[in-house]
Amino acid sequence: MSAIALAAAQELANHLELRDAQGRPLHTDWINIFGGRTPGDPISVMATLHHAPSATPASIPERGVEDSGGNSLAG
Repeated sequence: MSAIALAAAQELANHLELRDAQGRPLHTDWINIFGGRTPGDPISVMATLHHAPSATPASIPERGVEDSGGNSLAG
């Protein structure tokens, strides 16, 4: 990758945000997106939450949540 491509990717990453089930922003230290090696491979997102407590606590969704593979997760 060129330095220009890396700089463009970093600029895009600076604008990403993570939100809870109600749409409220979560405070993060960083967010990264990892693409698969082929177009059919899944995309993974990794984020670290900021260690300072939020002024508004995140609530747990009342409905079930599905992961990116369509598998039901406890909610």
